[in-house]
Amino acid sequence: MLDLHIVPKGGAMYYILRNPDGSILLEGTDATVPFKGPLPQSGDVNVEVVSTQDTPQNFELVVSIE
Repeated sequence: MLDLHIVPKGGAMYYILRNPDGSILLEGTDATVPFKGPLPQSGDVNVEVVSTQDTPQNFELVVSIE
């Protein structure tokens, strides 16, 4: 089970979760919406955080795996 929270420290952003094989686990979700769910594949999950601003933004990433 993956429990993921992103706390934006500036402008708006969203995130994409990718399975180890590169397929999309969760697409284009607002960064303020946490994810909690099972991982369908074993291996490394990629978390891509995308800013909707023209300048770099800071954020806090909190991850736990059960």
